[in-house]
Amino acid sequence: MRIRIGSRPSQLSKLQALEVARAINNSSLDCDVSHFFRDSSGDLDQLTKLSEFQGKGVFTKDFLEFLESGEIDCVVHSWKDLPIEERGSTEIVATLKRADIRDVLLLKRSFVEDPLPVRSNLNILTSSPRREYNLSKFLPTSLPVQVGKINFESVRGNVETRIKKLLECDRADGLVVAKAALDRILLSSDQVAQNAKEYILREALPRLFPITLPIRENPAAAAQGSLAIEVLRERSDLKEALEKINHSQTFADVAAEREILKSYGGGCHQKIGVTVISFEFGRLISVRGLTDDGRELNEWRLDKFCKIPKAASSQQVWPPPLESEEREYFEREEIKVSLNFDQSLGIVVSRSNALPQDIWIKPGTIIWVAGDDSWREMVKRGVWVSGSSEGIGQDRLGPGKGLYDFFVNSWVKLTHKGGNDSTFAKAVASYELVPARPFPVLPEVTHYYWKSGSLFLHALKSNPAIVNCYHGCGPGESYQIIKSKLADPLKLGVFLNLADFYEEIL
Repeated sequence: MRIRIGSRPSQLSKLQALEVARAINNSSLDCDVSHFFRDSSGDLDQLTKLSEFQGKGVFTKDFLEFLESGEIDCVVHSWKDLPIEERGSTEIVATLKRADIRDVLLLKRSFVEDPLPVRSNLNILTSSPRREYNLSKFLPTSLPVQVGKINFESVRGNVETRIKKLLECDRADGLVVAKAALDRILLSSDQVAQNAKEYILREALPRLFPITLPIRENPAAAAQGSLAIEVLRERSDLKEALEKINHSQTFADVAAEREILKSYGGGCHQKIGVTVISFEFGRLISVRGLTDDGRELNEWRLDKFCKIPKAASSQQVWPPPLESEEREYFEREEIKVSLNFDQSLGIVVSRSNALPQDIWIKPGTIIWVAGDDSWREMVKRGVWVSGSSEGIGQDRLGPGKGLYDFFVNSWVKLTHKGGNDSTFAKAVASYELVPARPFPVLPEVTHYYWKSGSLFLHALKSNPAIVNCYHGCGPGESYQIIKSKLADPLKLGVFLNLADFYEEIL
């Protein structure tokens, strides 16, 4: 079978088309693959702001004509560029495994390393109303400096061009781009990306500091990080063939994001971010922004694939819903830590107090935190945070490959004694949890919620029968610890917080 792949001629578009071609060639398909590169109307008009283009699909609609004329067999798009409304004569039939969904803010290192605690302005380049709206709320409380005003300025061009504009513009302090775009260039060995890759690695990144923006506060554009393979509806032969390379989970998540955005009117120029990520325990959904009629959206929920039964009464639940103070079962003993920052060290902070007070963090050091609370505590200490696992777990929402490989040669994870390594960071104990008193035997309790795996293991020593009870916890490391000990893993429910646990089981 002959498959002629169409795409835009930009470096990123070519990389995406080559990625699909490789997937086809590496599959069981017997195909002759070729490429067809053409500029879109959006590429040819570099003066108009993206948000001011009339109509939708400015980077994709021209290729519809090439499909219908038979010049090409399929088109590879950045799926987020496609209009929400389906096109009558074509359909999206396949996608590859999604790249990193998140946005990244690239700040000039000179802004980060400036010792002044107060800055008059923070000037950010972005053409996205969604990013502008959500970052104007997130950034004032998430940087260890006080900023008088945050200004946003439109920017056009490919990734390399936009980074050059940032570095060459004296008044600009930062630029927001899709992390997937940067990662694709930095991880590519294709010749088409080598000039951009060399510039970014040698000239740009040494002058920049990355902040991966949390999907809770800044959900991405619907379908960001994913590719769409579009064909004519009548091409049943192509549909059947391309199904062999389709990543079904990515396809389902993106379809869900686009349906959510469609319910608010659709369109990539809206001030609405939508991110859906499926894990083994459920589907995480983040929606944030402003609708055209002025409604503020702020949704962060987990749609679980399996729920645990309700408790018969509140007396069968631990911790008791009406108990205001949380009892301490451990004493915390500090452990002296020595870190070698000369080796491009990246630090994962498992809890805010895992970073010893006597360690000074030089601005520009890559710090990755476990969640929102840790981020806020680091900011109070004057620490620049580069990203967060958002309580989902470091191995699920970690830094990822690509961008951070430049900044970090090795990662350490500051945690308690006995804490586990993550897939990318070596555990280093900065404190020890010493049992202060035994966990009580509670024969009447049938449902437990655990804020840490350490407390569960402590309770298990005096309550071995709890392996047969129902349990709830967050989706991070605690989930793996508790799941490995239960007689029936289906008796473990995952929740984003204790309030969600009470709501489900009471």
